[in-house]
Amino acid sequence: LSGRVPHVFYVLRRDSAVSAKSYRLVPRMTDVYSALYGAYPFDKVGYYNSLKGSMEHQGMIALALSVAKSGDSSNVTAAHELAHQWFGDCLSPRDFRYAWLTESFATYSECSWLESLRGWPAYLSSVQTKARSYITQISKSEGVFALEDFPRVAPSSNYPGTIYAKGAVVLATARALAGDGAF
Repeated sequence: LSGRVPHVFYVLRRDSAVSAKSYRLVPRMTDVYSALYGAYPFDKVGYYNSLKGSMEHQGMIALALSVAKSGDSSNVTAAHELAHQWFGDCLSPRDFRYAWLTESFATYSECSWLESLRGWPAYLSSVQTKARSYITQISKSEGVFALEDFPRVAPSSNYPGTIYAKGAVVLATARALAGDGAF
């Protein structure tokens, strides 16, 4: 799978040690997502350290240097942004009313990544954490609204937490109801 897809990482020399640890599992992430979602859709997997934040771009992902420096080798942020190569960069919604799909699938994919690393209990824990976050924090600050054609005015935004956390839990629920094969 990922053996056929080149992986490139652009980092400053002074950040190479922390970056190597942070990016160590990215080829395995690519394998996991290729098994779940189909062959990697582009000619390379690329990452670079960014001072401003993390964001997917087709074939090249910006990852906040602070993530690399955090020491988290499971790197769910890298996993989230990598999932966008399938959901958002290769397969995009028709219009912004469906933007929730790209963020929901990327956030759900974080759970799938943890499942591949640590098993079913880690998957369940990740889904439960997202559900708790939505119920106890996000819905209280943003309000409760549908995922499709969500409001983009205060207290919501263009990318409200709801479309990440609630959307991921909706997808986990769909998986539970449909079963792994159908999902």
